[in-house]
Formats: sequence, structure tokens, C-alpha cells
Amino acid sequence: MSVLHATIVRPLITEKSSAAWQARKEYAFVVHPDANKNQIREALKQLFGVTATSVRTMQMRRHEVTRGRTRGTTARWKKAVVTLKDGEKLPFGTLFFFLGADPCTDWVDDAVARCDNGFILTGGAAGMDGLLETSVPGIYAAGDVRAGSTKRCATAVGEGAAVVSYIHQRLASVPA
Repeated sequence: MSVLHATIVRPLITEKSSAAWQARKEYAFVVHPDANKNQIREALKQLFGVTATSVRTMQMRRHEVTRGRTRGTTARWKKAVVTLKDGEKLPFGTLFFFLGADPCTDWVDDAVARCDNGFILTGGAAGMDGLLETSVPGIYAAGDVRAGSTKRCATAVGEGAAVVSYIHQRLASVPA
């Protein structure tokens, strides 16, 4: 398998993988069914510049599913759980998510202001004029990771749509 992006198909972001990252700093990936541990380790090194100290793989079985009146099975796939060398992180710079009561914003470090519970401060709480703007001008937060948000899906969708509008306004004001 020569194509690196075919080896690592995508990150696997679930409630279980989020808990594993918080507890043990393990990352989960969907990988090519024929990929072995050495190929996964090498792909991570070349794609992200990180060293994997542990790679565990498992074949995920088919499950019967019913969608409407149609019955079938899901496809088999392979999962890899990877632990990186101490002090290394994957550069998922635009990814953060909220599952349960924890905002999962540790990867932000001190890049933007956060409250004591880890939620991202926006608007007046961050010292900014824009409602959804973080403490860094031009960086916005929407949805459940934002301090003071309602923590409802519909609210997060609305805030996300508003952020798109704010970004368009900001880009229009930047000289070409």
C-alpha cells in the first residue's frame, strides 16, 4: 500500500474515542483493511510528523441494520488506536467537539481564553465586541464549546450559521 492517505482513511471521532483521548491520550482512526501496524505508524510519521509508541488494530464486524423497510448489513472496517510519544499531538487545528458535559478543548491550550471549566469565552466575556468572537480577533466559537451557550443542537446550528456571516463580513473588510 503506497498511498499514505489510503492507509489512514480518517480520524474516528466518537464519544468512546473522545474519552480514550482524555484519559490516555489515544487517537482512533479508520484505516485501510489491509494496513498493518508498521504501515500505520509510518503513515502517521509522514503525514503528521509524529511518532506512534503504540498501535493497536481491530477488525470491526458487520452489523445488521434496518433503514425504513430495507434491511442490510454495515460494511466491515478496521480501526487503529494509536498512542503518541510523550509531548506530541496531532495537528487537528480546526477540530473540537463536545460530548457529554466536557467541552474537549484541551488542544486549544492558551490560544484563546477559556473559563475554569474549559469552555471557550466569547463576546464581552472574552473582551470582544462580536457575540461569538473569541479573545483572538477573527477566531469564532459556536455551539456547545462556547461558555454561556444553551447546549442545544438547534442553537449550535444557528450560531454556526451566524459565524459564517461574521467571517464573510470580516473577510470583506480585509484589504486585498
